[in-house]
Amino acid sequence: MDKDPDSHGAVELVKGTIRDLCISLYEPYENLIPHIPEIEEFKGFLKANSDFPKHKEYIVNFLTSGGIERRRNDLFISEDEGRSLKELLGSIGKKFFLDNYSAYANGEDLTELIPLGMYTYNSLQSRISKLKRIFKEDLNVKALIYIVESENSKLDRSSLDLAKELLEVAR
Repeated sequence: MDKDPDSHGAVELVKGTIRDLCISLYEPYENLIPHIPEIEEFKGFLKANSDFPKHKEYIVNFLTSGGIERRRNDLFISEDEGRSLKELLGSIGKKFFLDNYSAYANGEDLTELIPLGMYTYNSLQSRISKLKRIFKEDLNVKALIYIVESENSKLDRSSLDLAKELLEVAR
């Protein structure tokens, strides 16, 4: 029993098996391919770097600084963004968002700009904070797209035209 535990044959077999399993864990792209039906879309997110044939390096594009910048410039609205925009714009009102978009984008203080009698103090503060959140999360351009592309919109023609105009300027 005073033998080194690593000298036993079973230990070497277990270590080899664990090593092989761990290596397969480091090849997520190949392991995930059979389980993803939308593989073409997924291939855009993961990119194998062929410069290192022995040690494949995987770059998750949407987590790199370049990928994040591309996602910001991407005008596609994801499901999560759509839900968030629906909730935020529903809370503040699409017309309120459009009417105050330029003023907020230009750094004006909306509490001084909006007449006090239009909304209660709490309602105004809530609307302004949600408008700020849309800008803070870089959803302002996507919010304009969401408004322009909304089906069955209850906005009047002039508000929709304003949304299209703001969208052209923002792009």
